[in-house]
Amino acid sequence: MHLPIITLTTDFGYRDYYVASMKGRILTICHDARVVDVTHDVERQNILHAAVILGAISQDFPMGTVHLAVVDPGVGSSSRKPIILSADGNYYVGPDNGIFTSVLNQSREWRAWEITNTSLLSSIISTTFHGRDIFAPAAAYVARGESVENFCEPLSEVNRILIPKPMHFPRHIVSHYLSSDHFGNVLFDLTLDEFIKWNMANAPVRIRIHDNVIEGISATYSDVPSGWPLAYFGSSGYLEIAVRESSAKDYFQLSLGDSMVVEL
Repeated sequence: MHLPIITLTTDFGYRDYYVASMKGRILTICHDARVVDVTHDVERQNILHAAVILGAISQDFPMGTVHLAVVDPGVGSSSRKPIILSADGNYYVGPDNGIFTSVLNQSREWRAWEITNTSLLSSIISTTFHGRDIFAPAAAYVARGESVENFCEPLSEVNRILIPKPMHFPRHIVSHYLSSDHFGNVLFDLTLDEFIKWNMANAPVRIRIHDNVIEGISATYSDVPSGWPLAYFGSSGYLEIAVRESSAKDYFQLSLGDSMVVEL
């Protein structure tokens, strides 16, 4: 019998006690859970960043994994629900604020529930720490095999956010900033599959970012000298911009809302 797996994705950082408190609640309820930290370094209150991460890792875990995600600017408000989502054999627990958009977009089938019987999960519910008092216990009960109907009500729809998509033209593509990683590599919304279909002749391309030009698509960092920028399709399947042994985010001063142009 496989031990239950619960993953954690948050913007809580690593300095404070928040992640440890969530893990404590999980292990109190589901003693044999294997808790996997995806990241606690999501850009603060950036739901899009979290959605991209969840979409990237959702297929990498065994069937039946419970993915707990908390990036929750609206915590404590009545405008967003705590939910559980079942998609393609895995479970997702978190706020109904669009954090599961990428997962939904790539799922064949899904079901959702609102967590309504919160008193079953915790005796006291903090208005500012639902990660510990609602989401962690809910994830633990699901991982332990409890029926979600014991503390949830079905939902017919959940909230989604707008995830940018590239704008295709005959001679160029406009691609949008999605997120950046620990190294300062920047992820854009153009996938390798889209690029191949657009550039079926495999013609040379250049990338324009602000007033800068990158010539061609590289295979890996060592294709350019130290300190030089490059474009490549990363392990997530998206086009990424990097600067070898430095930060592309800082080099190009990139942030959410920025775009680049890939042109023939």
